[in-house]
Order: sequence, then structure tokens, then C-alpha cells
Amino acid sequence: HRIGHTTSITTAPWPAYDPAQLVDSEIELPIQIQGKLRTRVKVPSDATPADIERIVLESAEVRRQVEGKTIRKVIVVPGRMVNLVVG
Repeated sequence: HRIGHTTSITTAPWPAYDPAQLVDSEIELPIQIQGKLRTRVKVPSDATPADIERIVLESAEVRRQVEGKTIRKVIVVPGRMVNLVVG
């Protein structure tokens, strides 16, 4: 009442929210090489495992880490992480 409001906060309606704003358009995935966390890469949240693998392998940091090594296996856990086995 001191700052000019005429009604009590107890009678005010709850704030509205937009459920579409709660959905992330991109997520950040940790990238492990030989079981050790090396970097993180942002990918679209609706990306398929093949898309995620392509984005990770195109990353400059990942290319630097595996330079001169053979990638033996790429393990993609969608929404969680990517692990590269190199030799």
C-alpha cells in the first residue's frame, strides 16, 4: 500500500508461463577421448546420433586431439555424451 498498490498480493493471480520457452534448442555434450573429458560441443537438441557424430568429428578441438591417430570407434549416447576410441 505504501508504494501505491490498492490490492493485496495475496489476491493477485499467478504469473503465466510459456511451455515453449522451457525447451532448449541446443544442448552441450561432453566429448571424451580415450575415456578422458577433452572438450564440450553444442549440438541441436533434436540431432540424430549420426548428426552428433558428424558435428563432433568436424570440431576443431576434436580434430586437434585426434590428429595423427586412427579413430577406432565413436560411441554416441544421445543427449548425454560422446566417446571416441582412438589408436
